[in-house]
Amino acid sequence: MGRYDYLYVRPGMRITAAWQNSVVDALNELAGVAFNPIAKMRVLNLTPVPGTGGAYGSPVSAAPSENRGWIVVMAKVQWTGEFAPGEEVKIKIAATFSDGTAAEVEKASTSPREEWLGFGGVALLWKDGAVVKKIEVSSASSASTTRAGTIAVVYCIEA
Repeated sequence: MGRYDYLYVRPGMRITAAWQNSVVDALNELAGVAFNPIAKMRVLNLTPVPGTGGAYGSPVSAAPSENRGWIVVMAKVQWTGEFAPGEEVKIKIAATFSDGTAAEVEKASTSPREEWLGFGGVALLWKDGAVVKKIEVSSASSASTTRAGTIAVVYCIEA
């Protein structure tokens, strides 16, 4: 007896067990592919080291899987460590789109804190008819030396 001995094509007509098993296995495999989620959530935790003297340090970047793109839905920037009196630290999030263009949003702080980008900030990282192919985060301190740190957490949908 096969796994699907009671599979019928139409009333009174029965197909062989071997063929039934092949058909059902093929349908199960197809269902596994067809119903896998197309979109996935991604949380990017990017921690650039601030440059000094107002110059941006080396950017930290991330890119989606091959033949995929991101849509930014939320982002948070965070300043950590110790700030010198009068020191300002900037964090810049730059997005490169599938059409080759780019956009960026920049935030600054004079003390350790965190800030969620509002709708306007996130909207700067969107482009009609294009998806994000790369995100770069960099930071800069106005001081000649710094003990401050920076973090950007970017929440994306990958499709």
